[in-house]
Amino acid sequence: DVPFFLEGGTQRARGIGDRLKAAEPPVERWGILVWPGVGVSTRQAYEWLDAVSPPEGRSLPPPGLAGRGNDFEPVVAAHCPEAGRGFEVLAVGLARTVRMSGSGSASYALYTKESDRDGDLERVGAALAGIPGAGHWPFGIAAHGARPERRIRRARRRR
Repeated sequence: DVPFFLEGGTQRARGIGDRLKAAEPPVERWGILVWPGVGVSTRQAYEWLDAVSPPEGRSLPPPGLAGRGNDFEPVVAAHCPEAGRGFEVLAVGLARTVRMSGSGSASYALYTKESDRDGDLERVGAALAGIPGAGHWPFGIAAHGARPERRIRRARRRR
């Protein structure tokens, strides 16, 4: 992740995340991030992935399909039901794209319209209510990366 954050902007990563190429920001500029209330270690996620798809047997996706999907999604969801549930909650909504973030356990949904994202926020929150520790946050994609969107309620001052 370090090269990505040092470079900034929208980047497509290759290798182990150390080879970056500038990319156009996605059309989907609005999103929701879901934390399922539990973490998954990257080491554990790779062990699960290697068990079903050994590294020497993996191949690069065909041209034109690179960057679509995340190999970790099915294996992490199979071993960590909370991560799978967080992903599913997003997948049944209005999002154009739903992906697991890195090796999990968080997932995100991307929307082309802010109103679609905002319309899904309450539904996502209600669906996550039954998962202890789970949370969700809206975000927007700016020209130079993602930015959280905080809706701050100002407390009334007592006099």
